[in-house]
Amino acid sequence: KYRCGLDICNDCDFLPWRCPDAFFGDNWRIRWENIYGIQKSAQIFYRRGSKTRNERRAMNTEDERMTSYTKKIIAMLYLAAIFLVYSPTIIFSYAFSDDWSTLSDVFSGKGSPFQWDMQSGRPLYAVARRLAFTLVHNLDDLAYLRFFTVISAFVFCFFLFSFIEKRNIFERKITTIAFPLLICLTPAVQVYNSWATCFPFVLSILLAGISYATLKPINKKTTIIRFAASVIILWFAFAIYQPTAMAFLFFVMLDNC
Repeated sequence: KYRCGLDICNDCDFLPWRCPDAFFGDNWRIRWENIYGIQKSAQIFYRRGSKTRNERRAMNTEDERMTSYTKKIIAMLYLAAIFLVYSPTIIFSYAFSDDWSTLSDVFSGKGSPFQWDMQSGRPLYAVARRLAFTLVHNLDDLAYLRFFTVISAFVFCFFLFSFIEKRNIFERKITTIAFPLLICLTPAVQVYNSWATCFPFVLSILLAGISYATLKPINKKTTIIRFAASVIILWFAFAIYQPTAMAFLFFVMLDNC
């Protein structure tokens, strides 16, 4: 039954904007058609409504997708915007928080955070941190690690754009383009870009996204091989940093909610 109590939607005294079923799913299109009896008007109002994600994906043909040239332009815009915002982390020489203790361990040769990172359940981060800081000989060299994070942020930004565009998650193209960039400019990502010790954390977010994209491909079923590959990639993300690997759930909700 409908909310008004009728078994079928027919012409009644309710105006479209007063009908309790007028703005739920396809019911409101039926209401306008029944009241006015004009198919064209109903179609006009229906086009203005929000289509479901499955409808948008069904309409997302190769002709309606962005061209490769457009994607290259968008990638260049992402690159320019990210480097513009995070350029101070590369230009200026500084250390932040744990960077000082790590530098002290490197210069003195007495301590190492390797054991602590391993005990924290981050083996890949322990190895990456140890190898990366062998390249650090002075304060200026920390910029190389931050530069790696900036590159990771750009790759993640374009990956998120491709993820959204292929799955047709947003109805408006401007939202599809702006959303990934805004995510890469959030405070958390800014901290990771400005903190040399956190240089692989954005990579962990990227791996979490790749893991979900591998598990749930477009128009393909999940196979055992895909499931196993997804688990391995997600393990890599967790082995770098557990909180950022939880971004896997962000992609789950983005694709399904």
